[in-house]
Formats: sequence, C-alpha cells, structure tokens
Amino acid sequence: MNSSKNKGDRGEREVFALFEARLADQLVPGAQRGKNAGQPHDRGDLFVLDGFAVQVKYFKAPNLGGAVRQAAYGAAEQAANGFKDYGVGMSIIEGARKDSVRVLASYTPDMALVIPGVEPVADFGTISKLKAWIADDVGPHGYRTHPRRNRWAALTSDPVTIVGTFEAFEASYRALTESHTLPMTTHAKGETLESV
Repeated sequence: MNSSKNKGDRGEREVFALFEARLADQLVPGAQRGKNAGQPHDRGDLFVLDGFAVQVKYFKAPNLGGAVRQAAYGAAEQAANGFKDYGVGMSIIEGARKDSVRVLASYTPDMALVIPGVEPVADFGTISKLKAWIADDVGPHGYRTHPRRNRWAALTSDPVTIVGTFEAFEASYRALTESHTLPMTTHAKGETLESV
C-alpha cells in the first residue's frame, strides 16, 4: 500500500470518527467507510448521513486548495452516482492540531444554494488567505471573527468552491434535517427493519 493511500485511509478514519462524535444521533444504521473508492461509479468515501455522499481528501499542506475543490466537486458527482440529493467534501488541514479547525467542509456553489445556513460571509481568491481566516478563532489577521458554526467562505478562484468548518457543516446539516427536506430513511434505535 502506498503512502498516499495510507494517508487517505487515515483521513477517512479521522473524518468518520468526527461524524461519530459530533453527529452520532444523525448517523444512518450501519454507518461506515465506503468500499468502492476510485471505482468508475464511486458513490462516496463515507456512508454516514441519509441523502449525502461524503468525499474525503487529505493532501499535503500546499495542496489544500486542490483538496477542498476535488472533495466538493467529487462529492457532487458521487451524489449523482449514488442517487443522493447532496454531496459534501471533507478535507483535513495537514498539521492542524486536533482542538483547532482541522477538518473543512466544501460544496459546489449549486449544492451550497440548496442547503440552509451555507452562506459565505467572506470571499478569498487564494486558499492561503481563506485558511488563515477560517482557522482563526481570535481574529488577529484583520478579519472579522465569526463563530465556527457560521464560518463559510467562497474560494473564488476557478472552480469556485464554498468552504466551511466542520462545525458550520454540522449546523447547516441540523438545519436541513429540522426543515424536513431530507429523505429520512433511518429508524429509531432498537427498532428493527423488515425486509419486503
């Protein structure tokens, strides 16, 4: 197994653990990492939320811009492959500490338009400036500080990508489920499913 594959697997495990920790009450029964990665009709790296394809990217730090873009646009394609309504990318900021902003969510602009609460509050032409802003909880870079749950920005260089913190993704996902626009197929804990 090569080092890129190992790093990708570590990234998927880390993001999966974050879903388990932050959205445990929302996970589909049997939530798991995908087994069809890289296949022609890939349907996502993680099967965790109803109606969502999740694509995970963990690139070297200088390639974070490519990671968020590939994750967002790959997730949109995987959502179509898997007949899902939504696709979200998840990218890890290499070298970021566990208690800091470490995982970024990303959407294509079209996908972001249909999800409540995904409203960019800043625009950046480069990933380095976006990263400095999005990872900053105190604001010394001259930007207005926003709570992590509202921290969405547009990466305006081509292709345009909407990027937020995992906490912002979590808040928007919960708003989406509360608006009853998700095709909920999960069952209550302890309830069994009957095959028809």
